[in-house]
Amino acid sequence: AAGEIRPNPVIVGNSPILVPLWGAGISFSRGHRIIRAPYDCCLDMMFVGEEFSMAVRMWTHGYDFYSPYPSVAFHPYNRKKPPRMFWENTRLAPHAAARSARRVLALLGAPPVDKDYDDTEIGA
Repeated sequence: AAGEIRPNPVIVGNSPILVPLWGAGISFSRGHRIIRAPYDCCLDMMFVGEEFSMAVRMWTHGYDFYSPYPSVAFHPYNRKKPPRMFWENTRLAPHAAARSARRVLALLGAPPVDKDYDDTEIGA
């Protein structure tokens, strides 16, 4: 899809591949990861962007990301009838998604709109 980042990995045997992005759908780590780099409690109604936020938090706390080879998980985005998603309920919190997006953009270094986080939360 437009705008997606898809790196071309260097594959060596059947070893896991060091990758630049993190995906929640296939994430394994020791339990201390969630203590050191917790999920952001303030990303209501966000789907696209939450994984970038977590990747920044984990990477700035010293974690690397690996992907299994060959691929073992994927999203079937082209289903004939996609499942219902939480963002279909945006009427319950109409401004939450925009507020969450502004927060992630600020975290990633975009010009700040509302700084509603403490720098120590992201490993800065």
